[in-house]
Amino acid sequence: MSDLSWRTAPLSLLVDRVVGGGTPPRGVVAYWQGDIPWVSVKDMPEEATHISATQEHISSGALSGSAVNLVHAGTPIVCTRMAVGRCAIPGTDMAINQDLKALYCGDSVDERYVLHCLNLLHPKIESVATGSTVKGISSSDILDFEIGVPSLPEQRRIAEILDTVDANIRSTERLIAKLEQTKQGIIRDVFTRYIDQGTVATRKLVEIADVSRGRFTPRPRNDPRFYVGEHLFIQTGDVANAEGNTIYNASQTLNELGASVSRKFPAGTVAVTIAANIADTAILGCSMYFPDSLVGVTPKSGYVPRYIELCIRRMKPVLESQAPQSAQRNINLQDIFPLSIPELDIEIQSNIANIYDEWHAEEERQHAELAKLRKLKQGLMDDLLTGRVRVNVDAEETTTS
Repeated sequence: MSDLSWRTAPLSLLVDRVVGGGTPPRGVVAYWQGDIPWVSVKDMPEEATHISATQEHISSGALSGSAVNLVHAGTPIVCTRMAVGRCAIPGTDMAINQDLKALYCGDSVDERYVLHCLNLLHPKIESVATGSTVKGISSSDILDFEIGVPSLPEQRRIAEILDTVDANIRSTERLIAKLEQTKQGIIRDVFTRYIDQGTVATRKLVEIADVSRGRFTPRPRNDPRFYVGEHLFIQTGDVANAEGNTIYNASQTLNELGASVSRKFPAGTVAVTIAANIADTAILGCSMYFPDSLVGVTPKSGYVPRYIELCIRRMKPVLESQAPQSAQRNINLQDIFPLSIPELDIEIQSNIANIYDEWHAEEERQHAELAKLRKLKQGLMDDLLTGRVRVNVDAEETTTS
């Protein structure tokens, strides 16, 4: 059984030494032509717990000729400037820059356990950072933070449990990325087959769909007399956040007075942004009202909304290039009317839509699984790293103290 004693101690009593880093002179080209990984804040994204690769590498000469220090594999590294509080452990020996600090732990603590404690402390560490433009925190301030200190075997077991959850999180993230890549590949393959090879005729979007601009005439736009009611009033931000997918809710609603000065579009309409965000898309899962910063594309009989949305999404770079380079970028109906849509049989359109939606549904399931894992990890951190739940090292079980 694990020792049931539990104490807290500042990191200053548990960390033997703190090692900082630096940036070799950029003017010395030879310093940047080596194979030693050089870690900066950009190599430590949010929620990262392990560093396996870096964007830049330096030479052994840079180590001896500048303020850079080599950090041993397995040593916790914490950001003390910019992304304050982020932390990770390098998988191999790596050099670090001046915005990072390496915490070399004493024999009484496990490095992985300290890393997880730092992750739990991240919001507190971030909250005490100072600086008007770039936030930062001193090493001494970090070392003042206290962590729970159970026995070394219990620390290791806690770290193993949290490492397992982290591994599942990373695996799910990779699967989501692969699903997204596959989904985009489907779009490319379809249009390569039917459009780029010129095997089918095309028609203008305005010929196969009702294309109308939204409307909202009151000024000022935020006049409260028109808002809060039963009618969904979709905004450009809602469409951008949908990322082409079906949307059932809107960030604002209109009352009867507001609806009377706006324009309603039915379910199945493809919403397209024409101001600020150019050519972002979403499909309406129910009827909604549009402001004049959105265009509604309602497919006619014989055309599938998802297929039309994919066609418009593919043309986003073209539409963006047509927007004037001004403070308020926008396009108009004349830019959208002539978009070329391949004239495919409705069965083929439906097949394309079904394949895409199946992949997207799986991606959504994995996103839900990822949210569950992140919630599980936070709960375990709150319990295991505070001593609220103790670990039975021999039986490898968790018990409530």
